[in-house]
Amino acid sequence: MKLLLLLLLSLSPTYGQILDLSAANREFDYIDQKNGVGNSCGPASLLNSFGAGTERWQKAYLQIPGSSDRARIASVIKSWGLQPSTTFTNRSRWQQRGGVNFEDLAAMAEDMRKIHWTLPKVKSELFFSAPGTESVGQLKLAHKRLSKSFDKGMPPILSVRRFVLRKGIWQSVHGHFVVLTAMPSKLNRGETSFPVTLVDPVGAKSFVGTVTIADSRTSLPCLILNCPTNPVGKTAVQSGERHALGLAGAIGAW
Repeated sequence: MKLLLLLLLSLSPTYGQILDLSAANREFDYIDQKNGVGNSCGPASLLNSFGAGTERWQKAYLQIPGSSDRARIASVIKSWGLQPSTTFTNRSRWQQRGGVNFEDLAAMAEDMRKIHWTLPKVKSELFFSAPGTESVGQLKLAHKRLSKSFDKGMPPILSVRRFVLRKGIWQSVHGHFVVLTAMPSKLNRGETSFPVTLVDPVGAKSFVGTVTIADSRTSLPCLILNCPTNPVGKTAVQSGERHALGLAGAIGAW
């Protein structure tokens, strides 16, 4: 991860954007959800966000019981994932097969940060635009929210979704959570994208990508996370279908 970040810092000036905001704890050993229980990308990303943050976020991470990835993920689920859902009746926030939705993970993050009283409030934001419109405003909003979270020491958690174009309509076929680890602090006027690095909890692997607008040609309902090497949700894509990875929202401190 450290080598990847240094490489990007040296390459990004070619595009006029320097990845000068990054996760504070560059030595953090990221949690691998494959060592966890059930569908645990959400709980694993919570741990990765806190553990890769500044010292006070790391202190909260260190209060999570467990000496292994599996034990820490289980502790997060037991403490905050099994509480009643904020969006569905008669079910818990986290389900073994279905995982956790965006709203419930945001609630889990806010509850988890309370174990260390100095941490700022955790919030959430969706990055959707009206159909057929360019999402420049959402790009600016996303950059503002994500950079603010880095400023407050918390690498933001991204909600990403694989969309496919079926019967003329973009449909979400798979949802996932990852942690943003680097981005540029500035988004200049007229820019329609910015480079990022992220950590996927599946295998705790690092990826390089670009957050970009969905224009009237692509007509995706949210921002696009252009990350060709990340396979998330591709198994749900049928042969010949157009597909894209969307940045649906983020959870962070702002």
